[in-house]
Amino acid sequence: MSIWNNIDKIEIGGSRDRFEAGEHLVEVLGVEMKQSKNPSRPGAVDAICTFKVLTSETHKAGEPRSCSFAVQPDPYNYGKADVKALVAAALGLDPKAVDPRVMENATGPAQSLKGRQVLVRAVESKKKDGSPFIKVTFAPTGAPASMAPSAPSAPPPALEEKPFPPAGWAANPKAPGYYYRYVNGKAEQLTEAQLRAL
Repeated sequence: MSIWNNIDKIEIGGSRDRFEAGEHLVEVLGVEMKQSKNPSRPGAVDAICTFKVLTSETHKAGEPRSCSFAVQPDPYNYGKADVKALVAAALGLDPKAVDPRVMENATGPAQSLKGRQVLVRAVESKKKDGSPFIKVTFAPTGAPASMAPSAPSAPPPALEEKPFPPAGWAANPKAPGYYYRYVNGKAEQLTEAQLRAL
């Protein structure tokens, strides 16, 4: 049985403390799954995601970054939500379209995220107890690095519907019908109708 079997029921959220505050454009180098050695998490797997920084407000271009997410077999955990958010952003998918097959292709031998670009937004925040942390969200950027066109492509036909939500926007899992994005470290939230009217 795959550790991703219930992934379609998991809502994405924000990860913590994976990058320094700021916006970072990264390329995914790979995702490695390793059995966790933490005795307090029996059956857990660590999803180790490796990135190369392309542009950043705080990290050097070319700098490698690695994030480890604890993925547990229980019905819900933050590690699964974090990896799902990364997969959805890297593949440009609606998180609801991310199913076990998509997760297996992303984290298994197929490595479907390799070479894809992701926008990482890291914002300073505070926990309920007041202690600081950095909230990290992943946003789609468009074509993967290896597939980006070298010359501008022709504009789409006039009747073609624009993708929704627009790049950089994500559904707010805690407020159905609302979408959010971060601009210069500040959250912006709109209803679906407001976003479609832009």
